[in-house]
Amino acid sequence: NWVGILSRGLQVPRFAHRRRDAGMLGCGLYFGSEAGTALKYTTPGHRGTCFLAVCEVMLGQSKAVDDMHPDWTGPPQGYDSVRSVPGMDFEDNEYVVYRADQQAMVYLLEVELKSAATCYALPAAPVPGQFVSQHLGPAAAADAFQEPKPAKLGQVGLICDGGVSAPLQGVHVKARLVDLVGEVVVFQQFRSPEPRHVEAKYVFPLQRGCVVCGFEAYI
Repeated sequence: NWVGILSRGLQVPRFAHRRRDAGMLGCGLYFGSEAGTALKYTTPGHRGTCFLAVCEVMLGQSKAVDDMHPDWTGPPQGYDSVRSVPGMDFEDNEYVVYRADQQAMVYLLEVELKSAATCYALPAAPVPGQFVSQHLGPAAAADAFQEPKPAKLGQVGLICDGGVSAPLQGVHVKARLVDLVGEVVVFQQFRSPEPRHVEAKYVFPLQRGCVVCGFEAYI
């Protein structure tokens, strides 16, 4: 559900038999270029609204295919992603990546439909019947699977030119929960031992899943 997605991000399925459908292009993360593509995979809630995630996806060299490959666990050699071509087996342009670090969620949209029947009126997403009762087997052994490691942070905080050190004197934090997103305000106080002005920059110690909404500096 959305609570899990927002807390952990989108994750590549580890095992094919745990999927809700066969996955026409294998065990990957699927994205559509049209909102109508995503609406086929959802139903409105009690308020008659649907949720859509807007993501940035690094496609790189994308392989265009017009037939199903449900056993794929990665793109063909020399490619970074796969794109479905509408025609024989596909109805829409869909893009598939097989690594979680090739995408990042940017916005979560709550879409109010003109009527509750709008979602249901869309054609259902095709699921190959011959794969519904037969799982494809593990995409990778459980002991061989490794979560992508976050990038190591370098020097963070207030960094002064010329090797000048500005020790951190104090930290004050306040936070609030906005729906399912946390808003955190951090006040940091630094003191420079130098009697003269120094050039400095501030490096935010943030990783994926966080974003800087504002920055103010007082001297």
